[in-house]
Order: sequence, then C-alpha cells, then structure tokens
Amino acid sequence: MHKMKYSRFADPESTARGIGRELVLSPKKTYELCNALRGRMLDTAYKILDGVIEVKRPIKFLRYGTMVAHKKGIGPGRFPVNAAKDLKKLLEHVEANAREKQLQGDLKIAHIACHRGQINKSYRPRARGSSSPFNQKTVNVEIILEEIEKEE
Repeated sequence: MHKMKYSRFADPESTARGIGRELVLSPKKTYELCNALRGRMLDTAYKILDGVIEVKRPIKFLRYGTMVAHKKGIGPGRFPVNAAKDLKKLLEHVEANAREKQLQGDLKIAHIACHRGQINKSYRPRARGSSSPFNQKTVNVEIILEEIEKEE
C-alpha cells in the first residue's frame, strides 16, 4: 500500500484531512464545486451541497462556463448533483477524522483540490460489428479541515 500524498502541508495538531481516490465524477464539474466550497465553514459547505443535491442552488461555472446556460442571479452555472453527493460523503468522513482527533473548535475548509484521475478505457458496441471508445473519467479529491478557535 502506497502512502497518500497531498498537494499542501497541514499541521497535524490542528487539522484533519481526507482523500477520495478514483471517484467516477466529471473533472470539470468537480473542479467548479471545489471552487465554490474553498474557504467556507463546514456547516455552510453542507448547506451549499444540500442545495445542489435538491437542485435549488446552482454552482457558478467560472472556468468551464462556455456553452452553459445562465442561472438567475449568478450567470453561467449548473447543478453538479453527483459530484455534490460524493463530496458531501467525503466531507462527512473528514469531519469524523476531525472528531476522532478531538478538534473542538469550528471547522473550516482550509484546502480542497481535485485532480484528474485515471481514465477507465472501455468500448461501446456499434452497428455492423464496429465499436466506439467509451472512456470513464475519474477524479482524486483531497480535503483539509482546519480548526478555528471559538472566541469567547
């Protein structure tokens, strides 16, 4: 088993981290969803993800916004439901890691990044004995939660 590497160093005393490898998601939609969650408090991130899953809150597409329909109030955007479900599950795992490390303060998403993963190559049969490539794209997502001390 190989050791997991992160693209950013995190202090083990005040942070909890987790990584999702080879998630079968669209890299473009996952990238835009990660941009929307970066720097948010954990409860705000859950509200955003729940809104996307219920198809009530669109995510603004900044980089991959060409040929994307405009949503009211934000411009080009979509509802990446599958990416939101998997990121919510990954956030729950990282939050469990934080509670296991007994981080008591509020949690903030200090680092979230997605990288393209391995492409699962396959073929789809076509007419008259031919075939077309049917490749499945995957994503690697890493999340680091940071403890914010409660001010009294």
